[in-house]
Amino acid sequence: MKKSIQSLLKMTALAFVASAFAFSCSDDDDNKNNAPGFTGETHTYTLMEEGNSNISGTAQFRERTDGSMVVTVDLDGTTSGQSYPVYIRTNAANQTGTTIVQLEPVNGETGMSQTILDERDNGTSFTYDDLMALNGTLVITNSGETVVSQSDVGTNELTATSRTYTLASVGESDVNGTVTFAKRMNGTTLVTTNLEGTETGTMYPVVIYSGSLASPGASAIALTNVNGSTGSTAMSTTSVSQLDAGGALTYDQLNTYDGHVGVGTMGAPTTYIASSNIGANANP
Repeated sequence: MKKSIQSLLKMTALAFVASAFAFSCSDDDDNKNNAPGFTGETHTYTLMEEGNSNISGTAQFRERTDGSMVVTVDLDGTTSGQSYPVYIRTNAANQTGTTIVQLEPVNGETGMSQTILDERDNGTSFTYDDLMALNGTLVITNSGETVVSQSDVGTNELTATSRTYTLASVGESDVNGTVTFAKRMNGTTLVTTNLEGTETGTMYPVVIYSGSLASPGASAIALTNVNGSTGSTAMSTTSVSQLDAGGALTYDQLNTYDGHVGVGTMGAPTTYIASSNIGANANP
């Protein structure tokens, strides 16, 4: 019964939103967001394709005066006749999380879905402010539950602040690339490693060590291994919020950290095939 009532409320609210949109279609975005029933607070996330799905788009959250939200998902690359489930989950996109709430699925023909959201699946309240404070991810899957598009949301959202280091080949290695540190809204870091010259079937450990390349120290943070891919760029991502030994480590602290990054092979992880100084040891 609860589900049926919620569905009815959603349909009624959607009709109201649709009418409001039709009435004000000639207005600019500011007027739309300040339409009756809305506070004017809105936030849009970019949904990136996953696994070469060619599906990407946006997810817009608009706050209503009662604290609820209108969530509009707009995707490109969907297939007519297919339905794409939409979830908000805990943790960052590159981490395992649990589902907080399932939204209305995306219609493959239109690439759209719209949900009036005011509570989690467990029945507890879920407001716009809760979303903005969430350590979470918005996930789009296909009917087989394979992720096709997603975005970090809430405090996991990336800021415009980042720093990229060049991973230079070591010795006779042909492996090189970059490692990028990007700052999240919550002050933690998304580390993205991109490697060229790798081989399919080979795993490449990536580690942040203390000290410089000239005076190396111990392993400080083991990043996600890179799975090699012959002839194309191989990538891994890691969410970093602390040292492996414990103790918080923010983006700002990592930006001045006395360290370096070493890329090895599974048989010899400390024998670098690519490396770079980082933080305080890197050139400005």
